[in-house]
Amino acid sequence: MKRILVCAVLLLLVGCTDEQNDSSIIQRAVIERVVSDKNIGTEEIMVFDQEDLDDIQGYLSETKWQPNVEAEMAREEDVVLRLFIELEKNLPERINTYRIWYEQDHSITILSNVETEGYGRLNAEFGKPFKELLQPLINEKKQVIDRHGQIENEELFEQFLNDIEANNETLLEMIRYTIEGDPIYWTIEYNGQHFSIEIDNREDAFGSKTVENYQCTQLDEVVTGSLIDYNFTGCDGDFDINLLSVEKTTEASTELKIPNINFIIGDQTIKTYKGAYSWSSFDASTGETTTTMTDHASPNQMMEAVQEIEVNLNEPVEITFDSEPTKVEFNIWNEAGIISTYQSLEEIKETGPIILEIVGYWNESRATYVTALKVE
Repeated sequence: MKRILVCAVLLLLVGCTDEQNDSSIIQRAVIERVVSDKNIGTEEIMVFDQEDLDDIQGYLSETKWQPNVEAEMAREEDVVLRLFIELEKNLPERINTYRIWYEQDHSITILSNVETEGYGRLNAEFGKPFKELLQPLINEKKQVIDRHGQIENEELFEQFLNDIEANNETLLEMIRYTIEGDPIYWTIEYNGQHFSIEIDNREDAFGSKTVENYQCTQLDEVVTGSLIDYNFTGCDGDFDINLLSVEKTTEASTELKIPNINFIIGDQTIKTYKGAYSWSSFDASTGETTTTMTDHASPNQMMEAVQEIEVNLNEPVEITFDSEPTKVEFNIWNEAGIISTYQSLEEIKETGPIILEIVGYWNESRATYVTALKVE
């Protein structure tokens, strides 16, 4: 859909819908991909980019609404979309909620909480590009992407493995592409004892076109030559499921691996998320030192959809790394940026919800680890 078309549709929508007026402004959108097991929960992705918001509203305006139809769907929705709309300054926002189902013919079914909309259908002409707009917003830095062995967002997979090793509840979302280029969506949830696996084949032209669910007890790592296979075992039906196959890291690339952190307060293991880093390593084969840097979302953006962990900093605190740093700092963030920097956790004065960034230094290298806490 071209931008000029979206703008024209928006003007028409504003002029014809009694629930909108000329001063209505979409402030943001929240997109949630629905998963089958609610024990761990789902992540919400916040959208603020105005072009994305305009496109979302443009596609919704192409939906054929039937407000008097009461629909009962046979399965759960694929996506929940919420639009936060400012009607007037200093008045509460209105929240429009859209439950969205992707259909096999690329059309989309939508149920809206807006009285004048209700049940809606978006034909394939607009449904396919609408899904292609929503999915990258959901997938951005949230899912591991496997394109025939080329892995994107591999740090998310490493975090998943670390969580399993620490026996923490965790969630991994992944897209594996077939040889023909069709996406297969994986959702793996670990509750500390077993794995719940959902494999969505509905867009695979040569697949079962169903959503398959499995329960497995273990994730094994099998090394064969230069290849590492990660296989689920102990699955229902007594068979194994291959999750991912990756090339074994070489000695040179191992030097670039960012140290993992183990953060414990009292009897709680605190989950952290790797942030930006600048890492220098010496390549013995060339005699050169190389520096790898990442441009990452800021800690306040990283923690937007993360639930704070309640802690008491008067309890014993233990922080260890795979490789001992030469220096550690602790930054406290809010929505605007860094508000305090400390040399130890004992110095922290802030209470209530905080965003904590742990900064480790290894001579010329630097790595950050972020978590959300609620300090007593």
